[in-house]
Amino acid sequence: MKAKLERKLRELEFDGKECATYEPVDAVEADLGKSLPIDLREILLASDGIALSSEWHELQIWSCEEIVAHNRANQVQKHTPDFLMFGSNGAGETFTLDYRTKPVSIVLVPAIGFDYKSAIHVADDFFGLLTRLQEAQPLL
Repeated sequence: MKAKLERKLRELEFDGKECATYEPVDAVEADLGKSLPIDLREILLASDGIALSSEWHELQIWSCEEIVAHNRANQVQKHTPDFLMFGSNGAGETFTLDYRTKPVSIVLVPAIGFDYKSAIHVADDFFGLLTRLQEAQPLL
């Protein structure tokens, strides 16, 4: 994992699960037809799902199995093929990868009414997302 990203995760004192191996991470990409950004791959390899909370925000990055399950259950690849849900803020919005941008960016999308129009850009990458979680400003 990139040292900068690893330091940021330690600052936020995340709770993690047992590390994933390459197989489940590769399976996410194969099942959903998208290459994951390297930072998300590294996070999942370090911990197969994490929970972070700051004084102001929460981030749950789902396990590999949960990422596939949530995307399938919500038919994300059918209705919004340029999105890939990977987590939640615990308050009804999903953290989602937006493949319409180069490089892939991170948006917050309401779980109900999940579509392109309701997506709000929150960060250009995972380091930016983790930095924003430490700020006392709303993500939306």
